[in-house]
Amino acid sequence: MMNLACIDKTGFYREGELKFFSGNYSEADKVYPNDMLVACTDLTRNADIIGTPILVPSGAEFYLYTMDLAKLTPKANIDKMFLYYALKTSTYRKYIKPWASGTTVLHLNLQGMYDYELYYPEKIDDQQKLAQILADIDSKISLNKQINQNLPDRSLVTVATRHAAW
Repeated sequence: MMNLACIDKTGFYREGELKFFSGNYSEADKVYPNDMLVACTDLTRNADIIGTPILVPSGAEFYLYTMDLAKLTPKANIDKMFLYYALKTSTYRKYIKPWASGTTVLHLNLQGMYDYELYYPEKIDDQQKLAQILADIDSKISLNKQINQNLPDRSLVTVATRHAAW
């Protein structure tokens, strides 16, 4: 089951945060790999997660999702990946925060998403090209993170102190 813990504040999927559910569910409760979800609840102090999109990862035939998330399906004239990257911009992030209310736990009024004016290329091919450039950059960032995690820990400076008795 996808949940808030699966989303980091930059809109990337956080591995190892899925929850397991064994109750009843309907077809409407399912999301599939590459579907888009958005955080509708936020527990962070600075509203870092509210309105953040995430793409459902591959790895299972389908997932369920908690009520803290909403499924987004773009209209036919908007490319899903273009919309995903548009919702990760600082412009959108600044816009959506005031649409959340609450003191300790924020809840997003989804009307804010419907009212957001998204400027986009008319041709869907142009949207796809822009989204692909950003996806390629994301892939390189992800690869660099993996490389950095596998590097041995080598300090640039080793400090040794000697105490001399005078």
